[in-house]
Amino acid sequence: MIFLFTALLTILSVNAQDSARFPDSFLFGVANAPGHVEDQLNDTWMEFAKEGKIKAFNNQMNPEARLEFWTKPEVELDLAQKLGVTIFRLGVDWGRIQTGPDQFDEAAIKRYKEILQMIRDRKMKVMLTLFHFTVPLWVQKNGGWKNDETIKHFVSFSKRAMNEFHHQVDYWITFNEPQIFTTMAYTAGMFPPGEKASFISLLNFGPFEGGTITALKRMSTAHHEIYDWAHKTLKNPQIGISQHMGFHSGKSFINKFLSRFTGEFMNWFFPDLIKDKMDFFGFNYYGAEWIKGAGVDIDPEEEYSEAGRAIYPTGLYLTMKEIQKRYPTLPQFITENGISDATDWLRPSYLIEHLTAIQAAQKENIKVLGYIF
Repeated sequence: MIFLFTALLTILSVNAQDSARFPDSFLFGVANAPGHVEDQLNDTWMEFAKEGKIKAFNNQMNPEARLEFWTKPEVELDLAQKLGVTIFRLGVDWGRIQTGPDQFDEAAIKRYKEILQMIRDRKMKVMLTLFHFTVPLWVQKNGGWKNDETIKHFVSFSKRAMNEFHHQVDYWITFNEPQIFTTMAYTAGMFPPGEKASFISLLNFGPFEGGTITALKRMSTAHHEIYDWAHKTLKNPQIGISQHMGFHSGKSFINKFLSRFTGEFMNWFFPDLIKDKMDFFGFNYYGAEWIKGAGVDIDPEEEYSEAGRAIYPTGLYLTMKEIQKRYPTLPQFITENGISDATDWLRPSYLIEHLTAIQAAQKENIKVLGYIF
């Protein structure tokens, strides 16, 4: 956090001297999510961890406390304020607010309002995520997004949340990385509920539709309903998604060919389902996906973060160009970008190189609203 503070402060000071590169309206931010940071939260991830399916859960003295953002949000918010950022992205936990069908926790709603106000009091805008990888326990027991009823429950929750918080929120994210969530939860078994299925679950051929594809389509249906309702009910809501966008490519001819299919599905399938129901295109970019055969290759010639992500800032620029080509009327928002680097050797250059990629896109008249690290 200290080195991030120094690196971003340097960039922000450069920004102040060169408004042509980053205009005053450009938003710099940081982000978290309920499952990452909130204490006193009994969610699917806590169950998953207690089943021994999250190895990092064993690395902390009191992992259930996470970052104590529920009881002590001012610790993180003061750090964000000192960082000088102008937008803070966070989420509300669906299960904490909606405890059952048509049942809502008024105390939880009140607490979220207090946290949102703390952000605004620190002169930061709010970007609020409604779904960030966590299904309520009571919804999970009925199949999660593999059950049609989940559409109704999520729409009910979203309407209540948007009604309660819209005076405090500047940008709404309905779903964070829906294709990552459904693939990891219902095919690879790496997210709760940990279901494993064959690649058939990802197929979408006419009358045949795999289970993971069906779950994605349910999420898109929910997004459509929420978007239409919000634009009829609320005053000028700004609604988008946070789509995971990896730069898919390969080193050989055949792998480059295969990467066109993996990239088309992982990057564009969900956005194409909702392309007329977004006010901005929010996306998360961490690097390249070097495809080899049926999986992602670890290439010794490439540079990687400690999380195993291939560092490739050029891919951000090319991704922004492709988004502009496909959705020319939508402004873009980088809702996540960052690097796992305990030594802080790579982080400063990583930040500068990716911000330089954004500047290159801006020079080509691509409208970018902001950057969240």
